[in-house]
Amino acid sequence: MVVDIPFRCEAAEIRLQYSEFMRASVIRNMQAELQVWFDRYTEPAHDGTKQDVKGRGQLDLIGTEEPFAQDLVYLRDA
Repeated sequence: MVVDIPFRCEAAEIRLQYSEFMRASVIRNMQAELQVWFDRYTEPAHDGTKQDVKGRGQLDLIGTEEPFAQDLVYLRDA
């Protein structure tokens, strides 16, 4: 009796790799479009990606002395 399961698995793996390749292409294109949008519509002086952001929230306008919360506390230190 001949079992062709490895062939089916190989074909499935090829389809999966092709699918991942196509998704990667879509993701790259979307990232490029998003970067073009940000380059067009952001003001460099107010661009949060260039600020010292720690993920703790924004307290004041960008350009002030301390616009972002920097009180980072680790659970092990609490």
